[in-house]
Amino acid sequence: MRKTLIILFLFIYGSSIAQDKYPVILHFDVNNKTINTEGEEVWAKDTYHFLMLNPQKAIDLKNYGNSECEFNIIGSNANRILLEFNQPSKLIPKGMCAAGLEKGFLSLELDGNAVINKSKNYLIESCLLSIESIRKLDENSKFIKYDCENLQTSESFIIIIDT
Repeated sequence: MRKTLIILFLFIYGSSIAQDKYPVILHFDVNNKTINTEGEEVWAKDTYHFLMLNPQKAIDLKNYGNSECEFNIIGSNANRILLEFNQPSKLIPKGMCAAGLEKGFLSLELDGNAVINKSKNYLIESCLLSIESIRKLDENSKFIKYDCENLQTSESFIIIIDT
């Protein structure tokens, strides 16, 4: 049995958050010296991702993806930001989905103080959950459409984004 869910994201630019240079994603790589199980000093790289809403407000994105996750801003308005993300299915490349990809959109809803009220992931590709999608761009439209299907459950859904 097929179920269809249609999700539509519309964004109006020029809000109080999306001024001049904001929002923006910042990436930091930090090398840390740690001690391994044998008592030896080793260097490890940690990656941090922050969503800067304005010069004084940033959201740490570590809870919204693994350490290898990459984020891109798709759109924003006064109380909502849509990010595109992609990350490896597994950080340790062994077993099923060792080279797999998890890709989708992260919707963040903010209150008047730019605090996250609600967040939701919408997967468009997933090795772990067997989700595939087809991206369609209507040449006469400003919308991008993703026809997605969960190959395990046969459920389908459509994501439409206003570009």
